[in-house]
Amino acid sequence: GATRLELGGFDIPAREKRAMALEAAEQIANMMVMEPYPGFEGRSFKMPCRNVLPKPVQKPHPPMWMACTNRDTIKVAASLGVGALAFSFIDEAEARTWSQIYYDIIKSDACVPLGHSVNANIAMVSAFSLHADRAEAARRGQEGFEFFRYAISALVTNDAVPGRSKLFEQFQKERSGGALGADAAGTEALSGAFQQSRGIGTAEDFKAHVRSFESAGVDQIILLQQ
Repeated sequence: GATRLELGGFDIPAREKRAMALEAAEQIANMMVMEPYPGFEGRSFKMPCRNVLPKPVQKPHPPMWMACTNRDTIKVAASLGVGALAFSFIDEAEARTWSQIYYDIIKSDACVPLGHSVNANIAMVSAFSLHADRAEAARRGQEGFEFFRYAISALVTNDAVPGRSKLFEQFQKERSGGALGADAAGTEALSGAFQQSRGIGTAEDFKAHVRSFESAGVDQIILLQQ
């Protein structure tokens, strides 16, 4: 996910990013484990035979993750045996459903690990803005979190051009006009973001939020402030 905004500088279409990333990720895992690394030449990645140093302290290599900007990517992550870094689920029932889907695939023959180990993990990004006054928590945190969700999908869903598109102005216009919640182009990665986000509210609200996702099978929560 960290390379999302740098694609334009290399003239790489955003829609081709996943296949390129997976091809490279598999080879990078091999470099961390194999001695020597036998070399590889694929569609978008090539490296000659060599011993790549240093080897990681974690064995066989650090845990691998996939950023899941839409729900179906959770299935892809499970099929590759990597952790799923997901966006906040709408409610506990949805979290439970996707946790079940993810772990059912992990346990099945459909899971063919991309690396040399399986990282069975679901991590959820959650908004985080707390205040004794729920309305004040929303005033401080809601718009920023909504814009984060809007912006991360803009390159693919809206063909935004880094350095040219005025994303925040477009976001504010659509938000004030009520278009965001109804805009199918926003993709389900934005689902629920334009309601009161979970993780924004009082401390008691947040305790309930964390406990509900723990019981639904979410392994880790990543707190996001914007």
